[in-house]
Amino acid sequence: IKNKSFDKKLFLNLIIFTTIFAIIGVICSKNVDENSIKLYFNIFILFIGIYEIISSLKSFKKQKIWV
Repeated sequence: IKNKSFDKKLFLNLIIFTTIFAIIGVICSKNVDENSIKLYFNIFILFIGIYEIISSLKSFKKQKIWV
């Protein structure tokens, strides 16, 4: 904070949207079955993992580390 590298606008946006979506998440978690949340989360993590693998393979091909 002393060297003014603190972005107040970004901080305020993060606080506002985090609070809003935390409240929405609490409301949704009370109305949605636990097993369906687990299923959706597992599918989401699977897609993120596949995306990470594909993007790392593309970057390796660009760098020509291996063929």
